[in-house]
Amino acid sequence: MTARAQGDGTGAAASRVLAAVAAALRAAGPLPALSVGYSGGTDSSVLLVAAWRLAPSLDLPPPRALHVDHGLEPESAAWREHCRRECARRGIRFEALVVDARPAPGESPESAARDARYEALAARLSTGEALCVAHHADDQAETMLLRLLRGSGPEGLGAMAPERPLPPGRLLRPLLALRRDDIAACAAAWGLATIRDPANTRRRHPRVRLRREVLPLLQDLEPGAVDALARAACLQREAFASLDDLARLDLEACRGGVPGTLSRRALAGLPGRRRRSVLRLWLRLQGLPVPGR
Repeated sequence: MTARAQGDGTGAAASRVLAAVAAALRAAGPLPALSVGYSGGTDSSVLLVAAWRLAPSLDLPPPRALHVDHGLEPESAAWREHCRRECARRGIRFEALVVDARPAPGESPESAARDARYEALAARLSTGEALCVAHHADDQAETMLLRLLRGSGPEGLGAMAPERPLPPGRLLRPLLALRRDDIAACAAAWGLATIRDPANTRRRHPRVRLRREVLPLLQDLEPGAVDALARAACLQREAFASLDDLARLDLEACRGGVPGTLSRRALAGLPGRRRRSVLRLWLRLQGLPVPGR
């Protein structure tokens, strides 16, 4: 199902979106190539059009739209064609990636879809290319709450970073400081045709229940709740970075005589909390699963 928002082509929300995307792209430095993850929903539609409008003035290559078809909804083929048409209207290069996002036994559907999506997107990136995705402040608040309920520490509570490596390129989240309402208002101002995914209204998904039931209650209790949660996630990322710096120093002091090993004697000399940080870091660097505790 699609909807075409109507607006006058102007507005403070559109200005905020353009300013945020421009700032993120400038901060990323010279880019050999630029892609946007484009689902056809409101958020990614706004991000794609913003990048398309800004690229000439920022001396950037024209953005390419990468659409991932998860094949999980009956309408997915129609959504893919909608995205193709919207890109053709603006002369934006479009690529569709079809993935198998069915979850393995015991795996959450959301995790399976996310992993399949990012694996497919990363495979299409060139060296140094930036992939922009449309997560915003409300998404950040939801992610932090979900991870808090799972008992995450500072790394998990940092939620989504504005930028992270996505070899061979990197991932950017230019809209992370903006609210969902601003992005919707921008879509209306630009008259964008967008897709409404029914999965975003299904209450069986924990994220949907948080979005539709819990966050409105928190906002009623404290009007700045979403912004406060997004700010808290940023502070958690800073705290984790400091802890990680210390763990890397401790790891160097605890290396064993054989590459890839640790010295039990050196580990035993550390306080318990620092020993656990070293072990988590060491496991992560070995490419091994890190236990929750």
